[in-house]
Amino acid sequence: MVRFNMMNIPEEPSSPRKEETSRPDQESPPEGEEFFSLDDVENLIQRKETEEVQEMPETEEEPRLELGGPSEESPSLDTPAEHLEDDTSFESTFPKKRLLIILGIFLAIVLGAFLVYWLIRPGETDVMPPVAEQKAASEEAPGPEERPSQEDLLLQTQLAANKAENLFLLDILQNILNVRVDGAAPTLAVATPGRILLSLSADSRNAIAGFRIRFKEVMPGMQLELESIEPKMVDGENKLLVDFSVPLVTRVAASQGNAGRWITSRELSSLFQQTARQSGVRVGYFRKGTQERQGMLRTVYHYARVTGTPDQILSFLKRLAQPYPSIKFLKVAIGSENLQEIGNGRVTARITCSLLIPSS
Repeated sequence: MVRFNMMNIPEEPSSPRKEETSRPDQESPPEGEEFFSLDDVENLIQRKETEEVQEMPETEEEPRLELGGPSEESPSLDTPAEHLEDDTSFESTFPKKRLLIILGIFLAIVLGAFLVYWLIRPGETDVMPPVAEQKAASEEAPGPEERPSQEDLLLQTQLAANKAENLFLLDILQNILNVRVDGAAPTLAVATPGRILLSLSADSRNAIAGFRIRFKEVMPGMQLELESIEPKMVDGENKLLVDFSVPLVTRVAASQGNAGRWITSRELSSLFQQTARQSGVRVGYFRKGTQERQGMLRTVYHYARVTGTPDQILSFLKRLAQPYPSIKFLKVAIGSENLQEIGNGRVTARITCSLLIPSS
């Protein structure tokens, strides 16, 4: 039971220790009088005061607590402590939340990449190799079709050789017929693949020597070999008929690439007539001869006679040799009638050629 002091007796002042620890907002009775009958209640009060005394030094260290009065100490102690605990707990939990969010995003990215890898990997191992094999097969398939066979290579080589030899032979023949000096001039020139035979009509031996000098000047790499010399009466005049030979020892390099196309005997006959008209050459005859088989080729011989100027005849033969290398000139004999000198007038050319045709 609590007993109230109804008398006007002033209460004894409390001890300094209890004044310091007591809060202004809490009205506590002085300890001098015993108003409590229960010991347990008193023990609880003393235990509470002891705990408050232990907490007081921590709050008194704050500089701002000393400036205020006794009545302001209790609010200033409670309020900052509460805010301090809230701020500390917020700052300690916020980085953890952000870290958890970052870890979650990172794990989601790793998991997505892992799923994408497993989705792509079966396609690479199962699908890609067959596609690569099919692509390689499709690229290599046309290779054998485009690559020429060994037989085709040999035939093209033969055509290229024919073309080179024909043009070389016609160029040498044209240069020889253009060699002229006073008192000596060619009367007959027979061109074959390995040699050119030249007949010369001269007034004297000095004219023959002058012709040889001029020949060396026009064709320095060629040899003019003397075969025979004899006097001859030509149109009531004494002449010297001289036969020379010009060896064709120079190797002719065949042109690279596709030499040309094949033609048949019927096509050759039509081309011969048409090219002669375009060149201003008159065809005496053109006929087909015998044929023989040589390895992968069949050789068909043809014989012709044409008339025209030397330049027209040589131009006509070159127009056949250039686009049609399956034609091979075996003999081209250009000469005048009755041993007349070859000049700018009309002459006769006898031609022997072979046409190469594949056996298959």
